[in-house]
Amino acid sequence: GLDLADVADAARAALYEAAERAASLGSYVQSIRLYDAALELWPEDDPERILVALRREHAVYDYGEFSDLATLDALAGALATAGRAELAAEAEMIVAKTAWAVGRGDVVEQHGDRALELMRDAPASPTKAMVLIERARLLMLAYQYGRSKDLLDDGLPMAEEFGLDRLRASGLVTLGTMPGSDLAVIKSGIEIALRMNDVQQIQRGYNNLAEGMWIGGDLPGALDSYEAGRRSTRRLGGHGLLRWVDAQQGFAFHCIGDWDRAFALVDGFLAVSEAGEPHYQDQLARFVRARIRYGRGDVDGAFEDVELGTAAARQAGDPQALASLEASFPLLLGEGRIEEANSLLDELYEVVYAENFTYALDGALAMADLGRGEALRTATDRSLLGKPWRLVVDALVQSDYVTAADRYADVGARAYEAYSRSRAAKRLLDSGDEAAAAEQLGRALAFYRSVGATYYIREGEALLRASA
Repeated sequence: GLDLADVADAARAALYEAAERAASLGSYVQSIRLYDAALELWPEDDPERILVALRREHAVYDYGEFSDLATLDALAGALATAGRAELAAEAEMIVAKTAWAVGRGDVVEQHGDRALELMRDAPASPTKAMVLIERARLLMLAYQYGRSKDLLDDGLPMAEEFGLDRLRASGLVTLGTMPGSDLAVIKSGIEIALRMNDVQQIQRGYNNLAEGMWIGGDLPGALDSYEAGRRSTRRLGGHGLLRWVDAQQGFAFHCIGDWDRAFALVDGFLAVSEAGEPHYQDQLARFVRARIRYGRGDVDGAFEDVELGTAAARQAGDPQALASLEASFPLLLGEGRIEEANSLLDELYEVVYAENFTYALDGALAMADLGRGEALRTATDRSLLGKPWRLVVDALVQSDYVTAADRYADVGARAYEAYSRSRAAKRLLDSGDEAAAAEQLGRALAFYRSVGATYYIREGEALLRASA
């Protein structure tokens, strides 16, 4: 008769091989199912079972889903205890990347550096290439560009040597996102990812390309890139990764004046987070919703989102997340909380703006509103802001809110154009130029009425009566 143990051995081996093949083709859902089926047949005491579990976690992460951190930490610990240093390093890197993705910045550094230490004296290998390139990615996100570049200098040639195209795509996207890099480098990473059906690097590549275009002042290009990322991610079934796109597009749509779409995206995003799936982008989604709630008269709801968004940003901990705190400036200034706004500006200038001033939006307007034009100029001079944003800053430094509004209009940042026109109107009224103030208010009110911003409509109409 048949030896059932032999049958089970053959079945799980076949399932594992099929899972590996599916993952190599970017069919992550199928690969996860096959890994799960293999694990059901794998004896608990078989030392190779832990390898299958690790491969499954790679597929889960690459698909854009995030396993429990405690489970991943236990997996890394078990591999280290078993003396399997390379596999332990892989697991540590999955822990670090997952921690970053769910906004646990306090965990990222510990596990990322542990992975590096495990590979420090190891010879070149696919695992060492992965650790170098993915640690570089996390360091880039923490604005530690020098360390990141050093790791990429070692990791990218290693990935090429071993024919690791997915890793090459990741490394190129990271390298192209560095300050001063050419966006063509990101595009080359996207091309590889598209060829490999690597949904995570496709989504990440298009997102970072959009961010580069945004910094350069090309908002239409950024919006097109976000949408390209959404289409490709949806086509490949990366539903978890679409949450990142939702938050980014929510921010963009708020900026250009499509508040209904913005609110729908971030409200849906936060519903998933509140149901038990926290995300790095919780901070951004909270602040976008806060801005729209405030503009539409829900002051209490807006400040609730500010409080929760602030907590999420501080838990994520990296400068990119902390930069989102600037979205609270219009609310703080609108409520007369000047001391609090100045304190926040001091913090953000030190940890973000002084070396990495990337958007001439809320932070720039706050510096102008709070009489800190010199700081704004210094931050801009050190930055890589594109000319369209520099023209905004030139006007704000001179407290010329009319010209600033015109330059925001040129970029397509209609929400910031309206804010600047309102600020211009107040200054024009103070100087006694009622006619010019009425013109600026009229243009601001046209925008606020189009987005249902009842708070700003009431404020503008009161100023309009004062200018009559």
